[in-house]
Amino acid sequence: MSGYFIALITSQTISIKTTVKNGVDMLGSTLINRIKTILNDPIIGLYHVYFKLGIMPTKKIKNKALASIPVYCINLPSAKERRAFMLEQVDRTEFSNFQFIEGINGAELDVEGLTRDGLYDDATARKYHGRPLRLGEIALSLSHGKIYDQIVANNQKMALILEDDAIFVTSRINSIDVASLPANWDIIFLSSALSHYPPNGKIKGNLYNTESWRASAAAYLVSLSGAAKLASTYKPTCHAADGFIGRNIDYPDNKAHDFKQVGARCKLNASLVYPDCMLNGSCLGFSASTIR
Repeated sequence: MSGYFIALITSQTISIKTTVKNGVDMLGSTLINRIKTILNDPIIGLYHVYFKLGIMPTKKIKNKALASIPVYCINLPSAKERRAFMLEQVDRTEFSNFQFIEGINGAELDVEGLTRDGLYDDATARKYHGRPLRLGEIALSLSHGKIYDQIVANNQKMALILEDDAIFVTSRINSIDVASLPANWDIIFLSSALSHYPPNGKIKGNLYNTESWRASAAAYLVSLSGAAKLASTYKPTCHAADGFIGRNIDYPDNKAHDFKQVGARCKLNASLVYPDCMLNGSCLGFSASTIR
């Protein structure tokens, strides 16, 4: 099935809410952006069709190097639909070492208390973003931090970190060659927002450097060394989770990049897998992963 045909089907099945910004109807541009995304990766449109038909395409993981690693998924207890959907995926993939990490609820945070306890730096957030972080951004960043702490405490060589809207593309997970990952790697992104498609900086096979990476902490592998670097630097938080990681990436030499160690606290050796092994359910409009 061609990408164009999938895009045509998907344009009729994706539920898009009309948003208004400065008096301008943004529905058309939202739809166009979704279609562009599907054309960049036709499997996104195919997965929309699967879910509309009630088909779960997730299959058993055959990649032995990944099937038994620790898998941490951030989830709020109130997000029951996301939790159920993730559990169904995990049951099908048979990841043997999976656990939910209870996310921090932004609605329950107190900025003054966070600042007093050294968990949030409002002045630095305003310096880099021109505004304070939203409570949800603080909560998610600290939730990722809880996992870094746990990986270090458990001395785990490698782990997979997920947000609970991640959608598995099993065939692509199976294609990851762990033995061929760069020496001394810290982060391998399995889901990425890119500056353009396909990305620049091919290393080998489906592995690329981060020259074209722009955002996403939806799904990534982290080594013990990477977790240690992040665990020792994520507090006080002053960036969203992916922004914090992005500012600490040691990007390829002589390549311009929006972050390029701006406000960095460490240096991460990062790469990405393309096409995505995990789809970002919220960003791509999958209703099955939407928090009610």
